Amino acid sequence: MILFANQRSLGQDLATRLQSEHDNEYMEAAALRGSNADDLHGAFAEWEVQAKSLTKCQNYIFSLSVNPDPAQGDLTRDQYFDNIHRTEDKLGLAGLPRAIVFHIKDGREHCHVVWPRIDTENKKAVQITFDYDKLMMVTREFARYHGLELPDGYYKDRERQKNKQLSLYEQHQQRTAGPTEEERMEQVIDAWRASDSAQAFVQTLAAQGYMLATGKRHYVLVDIHGQMNAFPKLVDDKSIRT
Repeated sequence: MILFANQRSLGQDLATRLQSEHDNEYMEAAALRGSNADDLHGAFAEWEVQAKSLTKCQNYIFSLSVNPDPAQGDLTRDQYFDNIHRTEDKLGLAGLPRAIVFHIKDGREHCHVVWPRIDTENKKAVQITFDYDKLMMVTREFARYHGLELPDGYYKDRERQKNKQLSLYEQHQQRTAGPTEEERMEQVIDAWRASDSAQAFVQTLAAQGYMLATGKRHYVLVDIHGQMNAFPKLVDDKSIRT
């Protein structure tokens, strides 16, 4: 299971993308709380106004995607909501407005959750620090509670805590450690050759702990440590056209 999160602005763009039926086989705006509007565009517009009028917060939205491991099957709705509640509690977002959207893409269900970071009562933005570490903790606790398996990378931080003699630099290196570039290249090529379609290729990568994404460059590979690699650089096979 992969939790992918970021703090951002441009709520209207996000609302449009979340409701897009062009990129998804199925879209369901499952839950919306804490807004006068009953649609995503209206709710996100309210949250933007609150951010600008009450605070100086620019990235007023915290966005989370919950992606189950295809090899272990879909999550139930109760499991999704349990994961969301754990995330809220760990990041200090409990009680804030929230939108939850479910998508099915390439036959794979996943979930998007959006919170505004604005505490309207106290007229300030909720500060979210060490979100990477906290989401790793949520994932480990959730997996243990529901009997799910996780890649070894999710337990690297736990090993770091066992050895307090490591320098800060060594701790950082251990935390961000993962496959070498050569190993990533081999995994990508093997996943491609084992897949009979683009959809199967993406699902095979996901099962190995990778998310194929687009950003400023076309196609980047994001691993469970949050590290990004330009996808074309990992394709050392001239027969594959990126």
